[in-house]
Amino acid sequence: MKLHIFVATTQGLVAIQNITAIDDADISSIVSINGTSTTANISSAYHNFVRKGAGIIQQDFGACSYRINISQRIDQGNSWQLAFYLAHAANNENMLGDGQVNVGDQVICATGEINTSSRDIQAISKIILKQQLAAKQIKQWHKQNINVAFLVPYANAQTLDKKLPLNIKLVRNLTHALSYLPLADSKALVNSADLTSMPSPATGKTIAESSYSIKKMALMALALFLLIFLSINYWFSTDKAPLENTSKELHTQKNSQSNDQSLIQSNVQNINQSVWQVILLNSLDNIVNKTLQPAYALIEKTITEQLIAENFDIADKTLLNSTSKLTEQTYSQLSKHGINLAIRFNLSVNKLDQLTSKNNTSAEVWRYELSAYLIDLATKRKIETHTEYGEFSASPSKLIHCDKQCFSQWHATNARKLAQDMGAILVIKLNNLPRRYQFNLTFQNFLAKELTMIEKRLKGMSGFLSNTLLQEFDAKSSLLHQTSSRNYSYYSYLSADELTNNLSKIFEQSGVSVIQRNNNANTLVFIRYNMPYFFYYVFSVIMLTALLFLLFILQRSGRFTLTSENKPNDLHAKSTKNVEPPENNNNHAQIDQKAEPKTEQNPQAIKGTVIGLGALKNHYIFTSNNLALGRLADEPTTSFTIGYQQISRVGKQCLFSYENNNFYITEQGSTNGNILNNRPLATQQKTHIKQDSQLILGGTNEADIAICQLALKVTPQPSTALIMQLNNNNHQFIDVKDITLSWPSMAKDLCSRWILLATEVSLGIDNDQIKLGCDKRDVIAYLVYQNGFYIRPAEITDESRQVMIDDNVIHSQMPICEHAVISLNGYEFSLQTPST
Repeated sequence: MKLHIFVATTQGLVAIQNITAIDDADISSIVSINGTSTTANISSAYHNFVRKGAGIIQQDFGACSYRINISQRIDQGNSWQLAFYLAHAANNENMLGDGQVNVGDQVICATGEINTSSRDIQAISKIILKQQLAAKQIKQWHKQNINVAFLVPYANAQTLDKKLPLNIKLVRNLTHALSYLPLADSKALVNSADLTSMPSPATGKTIAESSYSIKKMALMALALFLLIFLSINYWFSTDKAPLENTSKELHTQKNSQSNDQSLIQSNVQNINQSVWQVILLNSLDNIVNKTLQPAYALIEKTITEQLIAENFDIADKTLLNSTSKLTEQTYSQLSKHGINLAIRFNLSVNKLDQLTSKNNTSAEVWRYELSAYLIDLATKRKIETHTEYGEFSASPSKLIHCDKQCFSQWHATNARKLAQDMGAILVIKLNNLPRRYQFNLTFQNFLAKELTMIEKRLKGMSGFLSNTLLQEFDAKSSLLHQTSSRNYSYYSYLSADELTNNLSKIFEQSGVSVIQRNNNANTLVFIRYNMPYFFYYVFSVIMLTALLFLLFILQRSGRFTLTSENKPNDLHAKSTKNVEPPENNNNHAQIDQKAEPKTEQNPQAIKGTVIGLGALKNHYIFTSNNLALGRLADEPTTSFTIGYQQISRVGKQCLFSYENNNFYITEQGSTNGNILNNRPLATQQKTHIKQDSQLILGGTNEADIAICQLALKVTPQPSTALIMQLNNNNHQFIDVKDITLSWPSMAKDLCSRWILLATEVSLGIDNDQIKLGCDKRDVIAYLVYQNGFYIRPAEITDESRQVMIDDNVIHSQMPICEHAVISLNGYEFSLQTPST
């Protein structure tokens, strides 16, 4: 069997055909094309990659220089380094193939640049193109049952095309990459010919024989463990396992709920006795005839008194912020204050022809029309209407001597009579409306598939009106599974006890045991009682313990010894420190494969625009003084995109800037304009951004709804950052299909955060996630930019707040290297530069 190494390039796969050692320091290493005298332009770079000091090939494999033959030209870049190193390692083990792959051979395709100091594998560009060009050949190898591995830098994990079946292997460093070579595990490959002949002191067997026995026995035990492990996994992942434990879990659930039974009953009683929360508003127009203003006031007073007399709660109109116009924003605002019904009324007064009575006296006749309709704020629908009519007359002489105030009062007196009848009818209609309840439902520590099932069953319940997902918490890893939590605003005709009973049936049918909490009359919290697959984990631990105990007994019985495997590591430790590679003998060269990468004495802080990973996923941090926004971007370091079709292309929507310790926005002459805090922005006029602002991008749609709203937050001192994120509160009132057509990237954009960082921004923890720009009392650390990114712990005395870099606690400002793992109280994130 041969191992064939290929370099994944932007021109396709390039085979490494052979490697020849040149033991002459005066001859430079070269890269030859197909064994000819034609050399590739990377020859000088390969020579530096070989020689001591700058490179690592001579250090690890012995010879001063090499000639390496490849099948096609490679003239630029450094992504060939990983494949070349692996080829040297395979050649050192006499198993490097020539690129002509036969049945039974193995193939490794690789791309990546090596940091010769730390031995880490760095990110490369155009990775998707390299995948696509390699896909056809790799698929052909798969059809021939040839084992193929495609090694890619771990730093490129976010930029891969995961749809291509290429058997991608993400590697962090050379130690990890070498583990994919056949016959070479994660340990260093050192002088195998000498070490395998050393006898084992316990049995007299050679190390190779003893090691083979150990591996054989360990593999047999591991195979048995995996078989049982997978069987238990299948058993507990089916519907049978939870149902077998249902009775026990339900018993535990009832015991847990009995402690809160009195609280639940009192809350349910309060809900059953609750009434509609009503707000009473006048006509749809803000302008009311001054003559009729007293009439409107008296109508509102009369109807309000009748509703209050019937125990209906009347809301304060100041909640509307001095406007009576109901918009989609107003609906959401009123619902937050517990108001669920709006009554709109309108008065129309018209003068009719004069009438003459039998005694020849004439009178002026006025016709009054008082109309009202009810709006359910939860569903935004008009549910009831009613109109009262009346005619009132007065002699002309009486009205002639009546001034404007008197005339207004006469209209008010007549309107009050209609309002009394209107109020009585509204009371009857309200009492006949079916009771409608609003709840805050929280489901904690459930599996993702369980949360999906719960949401589907919630919408299918009898009495369901509507629901809104208020928050979905980040998934938490727990051994081999993840749990998540969700918070809903839920409207239904069901009362709290009816809703709880229905949910209990859902949990019982699904075999999920929960603990219920009632924070108040309208808040229901359901917490998964036990860890998913609990018995599965317990059994797995027992089996693993039994496996280790079996190996211990076999070792003590003298059938084989584990101590012999420790000697190669000791010899390797000595050889890497004291022994120079033998001259003129490349076959015995050693591979210096470290268990842990070296740490640079002066780590370099990552610079420029970065993308957050881990707990800062979907966070884009920019450090330039100017940041453009558009539907497309021409430079990822100084611009960002939102895919809403009403936004102009290539940064032409608006420009954010930082000057003199302030943030500004400039309208760039976009097609549909921008509205900042309800005021349209003038073209090419710089406007100061206040601490909390709302920016509407691309105008509004036909229903006067601002679909694309960007919340702008300027962090308080000492932080200096502009944090931007989209507001999705109003999307629940819009047809999702229509939004998808005009905004294809909406789901991704709503999850994104864009930060224009001047000097530093505070970091804290809020709702189980890292929050940028938090209040001073909640700050755990500061993300600082000073010609590079740094992390600085906050000046706090609370020892429970801990800041770490790569598992090391820090107490002062430290640089952040690319992909270094920063932990804030256990919440981990890292930063990387965007791929170009």
